[in-house]
Amino acid sequence: MTLRELVISDLVALRPTASPRFSSVLTRLPFQIALQASLILRLQQRFHRRGRSRLAQLMQSLGVWLVGAEFVPGVSVGTGVRLVHPHGLVFGSGSRIGNDVVFASGVVLAARHWDLPGDEGQSYPVLEDEVFVGAHSVIVGGVTVGRGAVVAANSVVTTDVPPGVVVAGAPARQVGLRSAAMSSATLIED
Repeated sequence: MTLRELVISDLVALRPTASPRFSSVLTRLPFQIALQASLILRLQQRFHRRGRSRLAQLMQSLGVWLVGAEFVPGVSVGTGVRLVHPHGLVFGSGSRIGNDVVFASGVVLAARHWDLPGDEGQSYPVLEDEVFVGAHSVIVGGVTVGRGAVVAANSVVTTDVPPGVVVAGAPARQVGLRSAAMSSATLIED
């Protein structure tokens, strides 16, 4: 997908009634921090994929400075991501995020071993499609959060989460199942 298509997919995920045109992105950009964070993330991804590491690092710094979110170059994010309240988000370099994933504020996706040099020997989380991650949750290591799973606020995920399961706590444990009728769009109303 092009940069334009990715940003428009994020706008439509944030505001389903918005016109799916880039002009809608431009008119909303000054007023919606979530959209600003999305644009920074998408630019950073694009620069990283094209080998423009300095520009990717610049986008990382810009994200921290403008919206308080740190997207480390190398993170992979699918379409329709919702960064509802992006302040405090940290996405580690090897993290993989599917389509239509929703993040509340303060979420951290990180490697398990922070003290290893570089990314050698590191493993990062994988979030499949339609996952919801609640505020101030931490997901560490090479865990997979299955399609449609919910990670409740303030949870610490250190093991795989099956599809459609709701986990909560530190460490996170299964507390329920996500209703098939409930979509990620109904989990957060802002």
